Amino acid sequence: MKRQRKMLAMVAGIVAAAMVLSACSDPSNPADETTSAATGQTSSPAAGTTEASSAADTAATSGGTAATSAATTGGAEATEGTTGTPAEAGQAAANATGTLNLFMYQKPNGFFNPLHGASGPDQEVISLVYEPLLIASPSGALVPDLADGTPTISSDAKTFTFKIKKGVLWSDGQPLTSKDVLFTYTRAADPNMDLSRAATLFSTVEGIDDFASGKAKTISGFSTPDDQTFVIKLTEPNVGFLGQIGTIEILPEHVVGKLPIKTFTQDPYFAKPTVGTGPFTVAEFKTDQYVHLTANPNFRYQVGVKDVFLKILTSDVATQQLQTGELDLTNIAPVDLDVVKGFDGVTVDTIDTAGFVRAAWNQSQKRFQDPKVLQAFLYGTDRKSIVEGAIKGQGIVRNSVFGPPWQAADLNDYPYDPDKAKQLLTEAGWDSSQPVELAWISAGNPDRDAAAQVMQNQLKNVGINIELKQVQASWIPDHVSVGKFDMFMYGGGDYTAEPASVIPITSCQEPGKGPNNGLYCNKEFSALLTKANQENDLAARTKLYQQASKIENEDPSQMWLYSPKSLWAVGKTFQGFQPQALANSWFEPWNWKKAS
Repeated sequence: MKRQRKMLAMVAGIVAAAMVLSACSDPSNPADETTSAATGQTSSPAAGTTEASSAADTAATSGGTAATSAATTGGAEATEGTTGTPAEAGQAAANATGTLNLFMYQKPNGFFNPLHGASGPDQEVISLVYEPLLIASPSGALVPDLADGTPTISSDAKTFTFKIKKGVLWSDGQPLTSKDVLFTYTRAADPNMDLSRAATLFSTVEGIDDFASGKAKTISGFSTPDDQTFVIKLTEPNVGFLGQIGTIEILPEHVVGKLPIKTFTQDPYFAKPTVGTGPFTVAEFKTDQYVHLTANPNFRYQVGVKDVFLKILTSDVATQQLQTGELDLTNIAPVDLDVVKGFDGVTVDTIDTAGFVRAAWNQSQKRFQDPKVLQAFLYGTDRKSIVEGAIKGQGIVRNSVFGPPWQAADLNDYPYDPDKAKQLLTEAGWDSSQPVELAWISAGNPDRDAAAQVMQNQLKNVGINIELKQVQASWIPDHVSVGKFDMFMYGGGDYTAEPASVIPITSCQEPGKGPNNGLYCNKEFSALLTKANQENDLAARTKLYQQASKIENEDPSQMWLYSPKSLWAVGKTFQGFQPQALANSWFEPWNWKKAS
């Protein structure tokens, strides 16, 4: 009992710290382009990607006693999680009216599959069609969605038990059961699946090695005692596990269970998935124009809006359509903030979140394996001027993959110092004749366009020849996912609320085997993260993560740039929208309404 109380206090302490931080840290605008959804980290229009945002506090119970983020914030949020007006089967869309037009800042990959390395735009669709066991609330707390109450965690942090809500139907009328959860998690953990996250997320699940080798046909650490219960057992303590895997959206086994494993995440079915538990289903995807979704009549709550169009637009056109009333919701660039505030009936919500924009080096290339070279990139770029210019001061410079309090207070902040950059490059034997291609997705991200130009101009002065390459989201799977790139700039994620979210994006891996886009590998750093994630005492855990942050600050896992604020502009007839601090997905979109 004493150990259970200790675990409860530790979880609550982590959550409390995280909640304070989610109010003072910032995320990417608008989203990660390369979310590894199997981590539970996902993207939405105001967040980020390949990491798939794990993003959230560890809402959990220890020894069967609830310890959620809501409890640590004065009960501001119900531990029951998402809510709505209950609907009879087949009647959820009976009173749905109107059409909402939302800004989609770039063309999606077109595979609306939660286990695909979803881009931010893909995730916008996925989070309307599918649902996870747990979801990040507007304040960043991890609360139940398909889960019936908060899951329980054993006192040794090795067993996680989820209860599944009763009466939930798939859009085709079939019931959701724990077997669907088992299927989804087994598929996510299967190393034979394309874009599998088995090595980075599920390596400590009981029986995973026998399953991966073919010795066993099932994973012994996953079980379903009954239709409403799903249990995960680990071989070692993992305090942050819930924050990493709880937000994986659940798939219908009866629909996709027989799709080929090797190409599962990119199966043609997911170009227009017909069955989900979410409030909407995909009606049409018109390439380069929009994704049209319509209300799901079998949703468990009443759905307020009949149709949703996610319109693929440039940011300037989106701003124009917001003013004319053709668009109901958009992210806006900081440069447009003052103008948009002047639009009649439009309100602007400015949200501090925890993601950040970074440029990943492909560290499988020998030239990017010397920390001196990586430090030279940081010294050679005036990141403060990028914050002041590209995002008009709406953000902060980043100096670690961690956010406070998990990062040490005395990190090197790499002030702009071209002479220091030149010195480091000389010491490392840098070959300035070899260009470095910097790729990024431009559409809807004017701050990144500006940042890329600054990097090119300033790094040229220290002997680094940057060649700029604007790409589409479809470029990512054939390049970033397989390690065929030099540098790639993207944004998003959350490594503040639950620091264990850093593990998947920094763990040593082979190309295409996880969300570590830059293929960073520092075994001392990884060992320290593992030790921290097994530590039950909050103070000791924090100290270990701070030690790890010093290692990563000296041997950068990526070129941290800045954490921009998320700016949402909402039209006067759009009701029920809730901007999120952690922007993993839409929150309670069934409560959206379009006023007449």
